[in-house]
Amino acid sequence: MIAKVAFPIEINEEFDYIIPAQEKEITGKRVLVDFRRRRRVGVITQAVENSPYKGKLKSVIKILDNQPSLTAEKLRFANILSRHYLYAKGELIFMMLEESLRRPKKVKLPLSKKRKLKKAASGIILIRGENPQERFFSYKDSIAQVLADGFAAMIIVPYKELIGKILEIVKDNFDCPTFIFHSGNKNNLNNWLKLFENNPCIIITTRLGLFFYPSNLGLLIVEDENNPAYFQPEKPYYNLLDASYLLYKHKPLKLIFSTDFPTMFTYKLVKQKKHNLPVFRRKVNSKAEVFDLSQYKNKRNVFFSPLFKELIRKNLENNKKILIFYNHRHFSYIIKCSACGYVFRCPRCERFLQFSLKDKKGICPACGYSQNIASVCPKCGKSY
Repeated sequence: MIAKVAFPIEINEEFDYIIPAQEKEITGKRVLVDFRRRRRVGVITQAVENSPYKGKLKSVIKILDNQPSLTAEKLRFANILSRHYLYAKGELIFMMLEESLRRPKKVKLPLSKKRKLKKAASGIILIRGENPQERFFSYKDSIAQVLADGFAAMIIVPYKELIGKILEIVKDNFDCPTFIFHSGNKNNLNNWLKLFENNPCIIITTRLGLFFYPSNLGLLIVEDENNPAYFQPEKPYYNLLDASYLLYKHKPLKLIFSTDFPTMFTYKLVKQKKHNLPVFRRKVNSKAEVFDLSQYKNKRNVFFSPLFKELIRKNLENNKKILIFYNHRHFSYIIKCSACGYVFRCPRCERFLQFSLKDKKGICPACGYSQNIASVCPKCGKSY
C-alpha cells in the first residue's frame, strides 16, 4: 500500500512511501520517513494502491500515532486554506498539529468518542458592545445552548493577556471543562489531546487555537474582531477573520463576531446581509468623517502632516475616537508607476508585489518571491 505524505515545506506536493498493508486507518497519522536524506515527520493525507513514481519507493520508518492525529475533515479544511492563501497544503496541515507533535515524538492519542449529535445551528451574528465583559452576556445564552446540545464553544482573543479575564468570566457563569491555548502554554499538548474526547467544553485561545478546533465544535466566537493582532505576521500569513469565515463555510457552526465597532470585512458581510441583525448594546449618536491624507503630502514627514496632527488634536480634545488605516505589513501594498500606471506583479503567481522599505525590494505576499525595484519604470522609462 502507498501512503501519500505531506511535509511543512513550500512545495505543494505530497510524496509517496510504502506502508505495510495491514495498517488500518492511516489517513491523518504522523509518520517518520527518510526525506532528502533526513529523517522528517510527515502526515499521511491518503492511501492509494499505486504510485505514478517510476523509481524505487522508500518505506515509512515508523508510524508515530496509534490513531489519526488529524481527521479527514481537518485535512479537507487545510486544502481549503491552501487554495485560499496559495500556500502549500503541508504547511497548513502542520499548523493543525500541536507544536510538540511536529517533531518525531510518539504520543498515545486517546480514542475519539463518537457521539450522536444533532446538526449544529448555523449562522453569523455581529455583537457590538463597549467591552468584552458586556459583550459576553450577549452571547452567554448561545454558549449555554451549544453545551447543552453536546457541542464545544471556542472563544478567540487577540492577546494571551486577555485570556485570564475571559477565563474568570467563563468560570463565574459555567461549570464545564475549560481548555486554554496560547504560545508558551505548557499545557497545550495535554489540552490538545483532551479535545479528542469530544466532550462539551469551552476553549479560550489566541489565533493559533482556531486550527486545533475539536470535531464537535458548534460555536466560534471572535472577540474584539477588529484587532490587528489577528493577522499572522510570519509565514504562512493568514487573517483570522478570513480563516474563521472559511471554517464557518466548511463546517456547520454558529460564528459570532464580537467587537466595539466592526472591521471592513464584517461590515461588508452585514451590508451583503450575510449576518443576522447586529446586536447593539449601546446607542451611538455620532457622525464619522473620512479624510484622505494622501492629498495633503508633507515633504518632511509623509505621514504626520500638519493637517493630520491637527485632526488628531481636535478630536482628542472633544473626546472623540479616531480610526487610522495604514499599511501594516510592508511600506506599500502595490508598486505603481505614477506616470503610466504600470503595477509590478509576481512572475510566479501574478499577485501584486508589495514594497518593503527595509529591504528596498518588491515582495510577493503569497509565495515569497522578491526582486529589486529599479529606479525607473520598466514600461515607460520614467522615474516614479
